[in-house]
Amino acid sequence: MKKRLFKIFLWVVSIVIFLVLTGIVVNKYGMNKCRGVQITIHAPKDGAFLTQEDVKSYISESGDSLAGSDLSRINVEKLESIINKKPYVLSSKVYMSLSGILKIDITERTPIARVQPDLRMEKIKNYGSYYITSDGRMIPVEDGKVARVVFVNGKIRNLYSEFIKLDVDSARMAEDTTGFMTTMYTIYHVADFISKNNFLKAQIQQIFVEENGDLIFIPEVGDHIIIFGDGNDMANKFRRIELFYEKAAFIKGWDKYDTINVKYNNQIICS
Repeated sequence: MKKRLFKIFLWVVSIVIFLVLTGIVVNKYGMNKCRGVQITIHAPKDGAFLTQEDVKSYISESGDSLAGSDLSRINVEKLESIINKKPYVLSSKVYMSLSGILKIDITERTPIARVQPDLRMEKIKNYGSYYITSDGRMIPVEDGKVARVVFVNGKIRNLYSEFIKLDVDSARMAEDTTGFMTTMYTIYHVADFISKNNFLKAQIQQIFVEENGDLIFIPEVGDHIIIFGDGNDMANKFRRIELFYEKAAFIKGWDKYDTINVKYNNQIICS
């Protein structure tokens, strides 16, 4: 009985000591000063948009002076929320190290297409060109920040919105009296396919959108154009384009044709 009570006593003492030590560490940590800020930016290979100075400007928006401040007074959640709302930021993680360093890890969005709307189609000219990213968002173009991606122009309405998500199928199924969402949904998925294929990414430099929503590709090499059509049967169409480039050079060469048409099912029409 005494042995059991002694064991219980030891457990109670151990727990008390642990809580006291934890309280001391937490209190000491909370009273420590922020010794500095460490910013890490994970940027896409084809172009980094964010700089250290950009992130520092985000920090100033939080109202915290950070360096030299008590760690307990720095609102990490607020700072992370501010950063995550920036259009170029896909995600961020803000946290304090035990050594008193504020660490900010940011992953940038990856642009896959630059869209130039036809401003003549709009009564209100509120936006110029913008990027579409791999996660289906639209982000603005800023001076000095350029991504090497496919350029898209033609009959595209200027309805830029940071809240539209083109990576969800419901976007295409929504009520679409203007055809805008259907066109943007198609552009996103076509550009995403191109961005994931090294050959297509190097070869297709421009996409032109026709009045009916069909797409025409302008290649980097050669004087021909590629009539792609709409976004249906997309993978099969791209396979036929690759097949053309694989075989045409051994038959007549790319420069023998002005137009390559893969719009129709299981056909490659060259003229």
